[in-house]
Amino acid sequence: MFPHMFIMALALLHVDTAHSSAGFTIKHFLVGSTHGTMKVASVDMALQANSAVPASIDAVVDVGSVNTSDAGRDDDLRSEEWFDVAHYPTLHFTSTRVESGSKPNAFRVDGNLSLHGISKPVPLDCTVSDTMDHGVHHYHYVATTTFDRRDFKVDAPNKTLHGPLFIGTSVTVRIDLDMVEAG
Repeated sequence: MFPHMFIMALALLHVDTAHSSAGFTIKHFLVGSTHGTMKVASVDMALQANSAVPASIDAVVDVGSVNTSDAGRDDDLRSEEWFDVAHYPTLHFTSTRVESGSKPNAFRVDGNLSLHGISKPVPLDCTVSDTMDHGVHHYHYVATTTFDRRDFKVDAPNKTLHGPLFIGTSVTVRIDLDMVEAG
């Protein structure tokens, strides 16, 4: 098969930003957890031929939209001590490899996460479900990963006097994407 024929077989998807989000959980005082969300700004995704599994993903999340249900904490997270959204308003994920999982609706995406001016490889464990609604194909993707926030220099040494006892270093992320096949 010629490369241009393969590209023609890919289906392109559009993100439904109103029904998509990036959520995170981090330990607080080692006994509780803080949960938050950020808005998905854009996603470019192409599907493998005859599959709901992506061939490529390029996603942008609006870090300035961080919401932990505490306005003071959210303002603090936006500050230069944490996310520094004035200089780094988004996080960006670009896939480098997609690998099928053990189940038909499961797969793994390896890619580069750029956050706070630093880019590092991060794997995503993913699942997909799909349905037809009024002749339009809809897909729901769930991707999860865990990484150390310090790898991306998201650390406020003046505010973490007790180090990881005060605010955990391991961040668990769950991304929910509702995607619609382009017409």
